[in-house]
Amino acid sequence: MTRLRQKFIEDLEVRNYASSTIQAYVRHVAAFAAHDSRSPERLGPEQP
Repeated sequence: MTRLRQKFIEDLEVRNYASSTIQAYVRHVAAFAAHDSRSPERLGPEQP
């Protein structure tokens, strides 16, 4: 697991998100990154 993903999960846990919500968020970020063929670390708000 990358450090970015771990930090994302930890941040959601601190905010008391349900584990199913965390899993869904992580899955959607991974799908978005796969769609753009880039690591989430290289994606930003300016991506089309």
